[in-house]
Amino acid sequence: MTLRVPFRLRAAVVFGALLALVLAPTGGTARAADTTGFPTAQPIGSGIQADAAPAALSSSDQLWVYTTASDGSGHYASYDGKQWSAWQSWSDQPTKFKWEAAPVSYHNDAIVFSSGADGKIYSDRYDGKAWAGWQAAAGSYTFAAAPYATTYGDDLDLYAAASDGTLYESSYDGKTWTDWGAVSATGSAGAYQPYALDWGDHENVLWTGTDGKIYWNRYDGSKWDTPKALPGTDTFADAPFAVNYHDNLYVYATGKDGVPYYNIFDGNTWAGWTGFSQPPADKVGYQPHAYVDGDTQYVVYGGTGDHAFAAVYDGKQWGQWQDLGGNHAAEPELISYADHVYLFTTGKDGTVNYAVYGSGNGGY
Repeated sequence: MTLRVPFRLRAAVVFGALLALVLAPTGGTARAADTTGFPTAQPIGSGIQADAAPAALSSSDQLWVYTTASDGSGHYASYDGKQWSAWQSWSDQPTKFKWEAAPVSYHNDAIVFSSGADGKIYSDRYDGKAWAGWQAAAGSYTFAAAPYATTYGDDLDLYAAASDGTLYESSYDGKTWTDWGAVSATGSAGAYQPYALDWGDHENVLWTGTDGKIYWNRYDGSKWDTPKALPGTDTFADAPFAVNYHDNLYVYATGKDGVPYYNIFDGNTWAGWTGFSQPPADKVGYQPHAYVDGDTQYVVYGGTGDHAFAAVYDGKQWGQWQDLGGNHAAEPELISYADHVYLFTTGKDGTVNYAVYGSGNGGY
């Protein structure tokens, strides 16, 4: 296994400056901001009832978004910078799907992993002209949560928590998948999607354990370390997220008490979990997402109601939580495409929604 970095770029939601911005929709006509001051999200097409968080991918000069409908069918739509395609599905889908998809760009192709109702993981590959066809990608294991996919160099990595309570990893070199190898202690991984990133000359993998703790393991290019629970007495209710900020590793998680938490690793010591002293107006749920742009760090959480919330850190202090509006039913998805930041959400009404938050190159 070689050292890896996460594929999907989680782009910044630009908060303070956005109070004056408006949404630039598919047709290029400006839309007014909503009453919170943030751009108004709009649905992507119609005709599906989404039942999972959206998963976005920038590949082949297009922006793709994938979702799983309430009837178990997988769907995708693409955006060419001018307009969205209609929602499309696969005629050869091997079984009903569940949970969010895990898309990744590999060798200039778009590859999407989806979890079947049978517990298997399936993949399909798009070369810019046609889909290759779905195939099982998980060997003999069955899995208890959505997988996470990343790429680095010529390797593709897939992480997932199996139904035996163990977090596994498998790598693909363009020809062959490796056997699944355990990253966690046997039976200790909770039924949540893991998260991985390259930091500090290691591949760092984070997951939520069956005991509610956030666990961490890392790979130095030749061997895995020993899994460790991040220090602190707090327990957590969903998958963690992490970013590199000022050469420190910041990990975010959703507490079982509905409070957003973070933990910081300086390369030697974990600081311990800290709850935000002024939490959002509603309790949070789902996996948080974060992004770093220069000296500024952004974090967004979905609330247990129908709102989502975002906060900004300038290296000295956190700003106040901003309300991103209603109709949020899962974790948000953030991605940079064509110098803009796109926020994708699944609404309580089953729509997949998006908003454009300005340029993604610092010109917010």
